[in-house]
Amino acid sequence: MGVSWQTVYKWSDPYSSSPAYDARMKTKHKLIRNAVNLFSLTHEQTRQLATKIGITVDFLQESESTTQSNEAFADHFNNLLLTYPHKESQLAKDALISERMFNHIKHGKHLSKNAILALLITMGLDSLNIQKALAKAGFTLSLAIPSDVVILWLLDNQAIPATGAKRLDFVNQTLDDLGLPLVESRE
Repeated sequence: MGVSWQTVYKWSDPYSSSPAYDARMKTKHKLIRNAVNLFSLTHEQTRQLATKIGITVDFLQESESTTQSNEAFADHFNNLLLTYPHKESQLAKDALISERMFNHIKHGKHLSKNAILALLITMGLDSLNIQKALAKAGFTLSLAIPSDVVILWLLDNQAIPATGAKRLDFVNQTLDDLGLPLVESRE
């Protein structure tokens, strides 16, 4: 399908905001499109394959343009911010995100799963709303990625504080205890 084992190996770090990460995401999307065409996959098979590598298939139905996807996420995220009771600067600080990165996310630029996930967890959203917001940006919490599984379990079992920095700290402490990558850590 035109993807080397080295490229697949580089996918082992699902959280990054570098240009190399953006290139990996484009490669993942291309791989899914090639698999759909080559194997004549149904929508459900396509969704399952995409979930295995940590992305959603919404990009296939909604738009071929990431710009439109980013705008859809920005609109959704800004609506979520309207219901958030604290200042945006405090949210960025609690989520361990610079205000510059926060503004990029707010305007749908340079989206990274890790940064978005940190914000959504800090805002106190449940797993369903987090999945919905991530899907708008073209991501998903995958059952094939160990850190995603832990985060989903924590969210679904309400084993974490309600909102704020303590919520993200609890998630990161649990991930650290298990030796998994942390969510938007500045370390």
